[in-house]
Amino acid sequence: MAAIPRHHSALEDLIYAAYEKKQSKTLRLSRVGASGIGDECVRSIWYDWRGFYNDSFKGRILRLFQTGHLQEARIVQDLKDAGLEVWEVDADTGQQWVYTAASGHFVCKPDGVVRGVPGAEKTPHLLEIKTTNANGYKELSSRGVKVAKPEHYYQMQSGMWLAGLKRALYVALRKDDEQYYIERIEYDEECIADIERKLHELTYSMSPPPRIAEKESDWRCKFCDAKDVCWNDAAPLVHCRTCQYSSIKDEGGWVCDRQSILLSSSAQVKGCDLWTRI
Repeated sequence: MAAIPRHHSALEDLIYAAYEKKQSKTLRLSRVGASGIGDECVRSIWYDWRGFYNDSFKGRILRLFQTGHLQEARIVQDLKDAGLEVWEVDADTGQQWVYTAASGHFVCKPDGVVRGVPGAEKTPHLLEIKTTNANGYKELSSRGVKVAKPEHYYQMQSGMWLAGLKRALYVALRKDDEQYYIERIEYDEECIADIERKLHELTYSMSPPPRIAEKESDWRCKFCDAKDVCWNDAAPLVHCRTCQYSSIKDEGGWVCDRQSILLSSSAQVKGCDLWTRI
């Protein structure tokens, strides 16, 4: 009788394949998100916002995303059990908090608002919940959020700016042993100014902003999702936002300058025969 292998990779593959099968292949053209505004490269953010490519993830990564999402409810309950007030949803809508910049093209969706933080019990804090691995936890513990996780720092600064708050609470859970890392974050005027600078460059650039690096081999470009369209002239997806005739309008709108029409979300994805690459 043949020995049963210890590691049943075929079953593992089937599990991850099931996650990939459920992954939506439909292109979604959204607003610039606070979770990405901390990227040092404005060109990369621009490609993502304009929809030059469609993200696709492996099954293991999709499951990892799900794990982080499932932990949020537990962490919120931990905070409540510790005596804090937590508003994880907007009472008026029953949905996640959503804050939008005046232009309508930048959005932040924090995990909630919390009050009762020890040492500042009366001060409402923007709440941001994350999960991390051991290496990420070590970096956070030794360097703090601003240095160890600048994308998270920018995300919280965006939320405070748009929500009118002056403090944020960062709560990260180490996945392997349930150890918490918690840090209070102050409102940072210099960071907000940089966010506004990036948003201005993004929304008024009718062509890709300058690259952050001089060579494709630069470590900052190595794992960038936009690498192929940025450095290798890969063909972008064909739709309105990758067309030179599209431009933004207030309140998050997009217009076709050639046909002088306001573009709905579905029309943007569909595109037309007049498409001309930016």
